[in-house]
Amino acid sequence: MSASDGEGAAMTLELTPGTTCVANGRVIQIDGADSLTHMRVRDVATGAVSSVAIARIEALPKTAAASSFEGIPAAEWKRCCDLAKDLTPLNSRTTVARSELEKLAKRHGISVRQLQRARATFRKDPRASALARSPGGRPLGLNQLDPEVDALIKHVIAKHYLRRERPSKEYVVVRARSLARRLKLKPPSRSAVLTRIAREDGYQADRARLGCKAAKQRWEARTGKLEAERPLDLLEIDHTPADVLVLSDDRLTVIGRPWVTVAIDVATRCVMGMWRSRAA
Repeated sequence: MSASDGEGAAMTLELTPGTTCVANGRVIQIDGADSLTHMRVRDVATGAVSSVAIARIEALPKTAAASSFEGIPAAEWKRCCDLAKDLTPLNSRTTVARSELEKLAKRHGISVRQLQRARATFRKDPRASALARSPGGRPLGLNQLDPEVDALIKHVIAKHYLRRERPSKEYVVVRARSLARRLKLKPPSRSAVLTRIAREDGYQADRARLGCKAAKQRWEARTGKLEAERPLDLLEIDHTPADVLVLSDDRLTVIGRPWVTVAIDVATRCVMGMWRSRAA
């Protein structure tokens, strides 16, 4: 079932169950058809179910829809509806006994002061969504840097970090802060630079720093696998430099780190052999 807007325009509103609309200044959700001219609806704020004339039902304003319903988790929405249901009878009262407030606060697991703040908010905006709590902390992706400083950091990362020479992150931090001082801008903090480097990390960054082949080996999916049904069906051999340094006989000259070659049985993961040498 659908209803046209009040001015007779071509736009129609689908009155399917669950649709959020506005009727008589209240935010409602469609429950189903009550008759040819009326719909069974539920008041979002109070949860009360009633019958409303189809001619009275209007589309929810886009700004209200975006701010009231998007991004509110289901558990938080249920909490808001339950709290709004208890606060609605209090809107018409100028004073409420302390004992009654304490009882309501205990029911909803909040303090009396929090309940009073929620009541004041609900009196100004009698909608359940007005009681939704915003998540704590800084929003993800919020950028508080000066746009010029932000652009400077991106320039330094592109010029000095995404290179085959692979300079360290600390070097990029020093370059960014030095360039900011030279341009008479506020130097960015170390964490600000490292955060933007982390955003750049990925396939494209590794391709610029390590090369196309190494980037593909790190990021692209590899098909197939090694299978061995019985011990010694298949051995894997790998090399790694040992975490020790070899010195000359006089113990004054560092010769280098020896390489360790290990043979591992695929079926049992046992080390079948080990070899140490000066070269891999």
